[in-house]
Amino acid sequence: MVRRAIQLLQYNVGGYLLVVDAGLARKAAEGNNGERTLGQTVELDRAVGVARSYGGEKSTIIVCGDVAIGGLSLNGFPFRKDSGIALLGFNSAGQPWITWATGPNGDKSYGAAKIPGKQDENPSKQSQTEQSEPAAFYTKSSLVTVEDVVAFGNGPGTDALQGVIESTKVFEILRDEL
Repeated sequence: MVRRAIQLLQYNVGGYLLVVDAGLARKAAEGNNGERTLGQTVELDRAVGVARSYGGEKSTIIVCGDVAIGGLSLNGFPFRKDSGIALLGFNSAGQPWITWATGPNGDKSYGAAKIPGKQDENPSKQSQTEQSEPAAFYTKSSLVTVEDVVAFGNGPGTDALQGVIESTKVFEILRDEL
């Protein structure tokens, strides 16, 4: 879809702004599903690759998150020659490599689950093929966190977009460059 959108928009002599959203990554993160979250991140990487290939040398490509969801954490260090798949399981001590701060697979013994009338009467059932990683705090879906976002840019005006920045700075950079 990114390739086709660029093909259609590139004939606009005034330039164009194309926004690509990785909404399925957000949905996977809200459900504490590490495998789907990482898979959708790979798909976003492919879309960025297509944009870089078809956008041309004068294109400005900005990649950034809008919010951080769920507080995904990588615990410990994976094996040196691991291909990455072990991150979705348990380490040698039986502890998960990936955990979340909030989400549906959290401990219901405290917090929001203890508020009268707020208990989840009918929790949604996940399919047998999907596995959620544990969360520290129970919520029906992972909460948005207040972390800074990761932002990278390629092309004119993207010097300030090289790492972790406040989400409001992305707007300022776009406003000043457009």
